[in-house]
Amino acid sequence: MDTDATTSPLSLPTGTSFETTILTATCAILALINVTSNSLVIWIVYRHRQMTSSLNSYLLINLALADVMVAIFITPQYVFQQTFTHPGGRAGDWLCKMITGGNFIWVGSAASAFTLVAIAMERYYAFVHPCGHQLTKRRLTMIIAGSWIYAIVTNIPLFIVVGYENHGDEFNCPEKWSNQTIRKLYTVGVFVLFGVIPIVMMTILYLRVIKVLWEPNILPTQEEIVKKRRKATKMMLVVTVLYFVCRLPNVILYMLWPYKDLYGSFRVSYVISIILVGLNSTMNPFVYSLHSSRFKEEFRRWFASANTGERERLLVKDNKECNYGYERFDR
Repeated sequence: MDTDATTSPLSLPTGTSFETTILTATCAILALINVTSNSLVIWIVYRHRQMTSSLNSYLLINLALADVMVAIFITPQYVFQQTFTHPGGRAGDWLCKMITGGNFIWVGSAASAFTLVAIAMERYYAFVHPCGHQLTKRRLTMIIAGSWIYAIVTNIPLFIVVGYENHGDEFNCPEKWSNQTIRKLYTVGVFVLFGVIPIVMMTILYLRVIKVLWEPNILPTQEEIVKKRRKATKMMLVVTVLYFVCRLPNVILYMLWPYKDLYGSFRVSYVISIILVGLNSTMNPFVYSLHSSRFKEEFRRWFASANTGERERLLVKDNKECNYGYERFDR
């Protein structure tokens, strides 16, 4: 049994290097934009009844909450780390596990991955088998609860092994694994659970959806609905691709981290991977506003009402077709 307490790829580089300064400033800006924009998405969906009447909108709320969690817990580790004195002893260990060690960054990332897969599955059933599957309140509750249970359970090892270490005037919250084999197995598991499985599942599901929505023999009466669904699918495809591009580098580096001879050459890549994690959880609201006329309209109404002091609510008729309300926020 050997104890290893080297810094993981989710820890701030020590010292006052150029990489550290860039990482701190960038994470601070991204966190501020993240919390503001994702909070606005939650407010828009919750505020307007034509969006809350669609149960699928609550999956977007869950995704926004997961992104906000990433932003909130990035700040203690990458923004405020050198602005306060970290306590030692048991209090220091507890603070590392719960706040300054970045464990909840992983929790938010896991919940995001789970929610994106759930959205892809709902799109698949709603578009490929529209009348054979319906997102009920019970199923929605199970999906949302399952996303957070999954996120916490898969990260329990981190809450066990992360602890406090003091390095002169600086502190660190390393993962103190007592067994190198278990550590390597866990990092590989993270890569599979947060990288390989979501990518494979979402790729297969969206390919099936695209095959159905872009088939040539569409009836004239279906063109408007199919057009809306295509636009919605494009929006979620962009969100999914952003997840792949921004999250994969970090989980790959995390998987390679136990091999110290490899990690030494990845310093710049590591800094970029952390920025990408923060960027990913910040960009989703902007994707919604660019690809969804509904979100674009509500963003515009929100800013207009902020100036006039008025709050407008739109009313729409229920859609009784076998689309289960997707078009209500997909326009």
